[in-house]
Amino acid sequence: IFDDKRFWRAFRLTTYFVLMTVPLQMLLGFLLALMLERLRGPFVGFLRNTIILPWLIPPVAAAVVFVLLTASRFGLINHILIQLGLSLTG
Repeated sequence: IFDDKRFWRAFRLTTYFVLMTVPLQMLLGFLLALMLERLRGPFVGFLRNTIILPWLIPPVAAAVVFVLLTASRFGLINHILIQLGLSLTG
């Protein structure tokens, strides 16, 4: 794999992409956070919530799906374990 020219081209492009986008995103995020910290007005709380919700929803949704998949009475994973005789519940 280390002798393949396509690998090294992909590696260089990926490195370039990471080195260009990560610092830019961090700078923009920091500037946005500073702007929101200094902002005053009646809709500041709503604006902050609107910005944070896209970051917050995916892990919460993943946790809910995990809980449903592993539920002892109706979860798919628990059902498969019971079928295999590996259930921890009696």
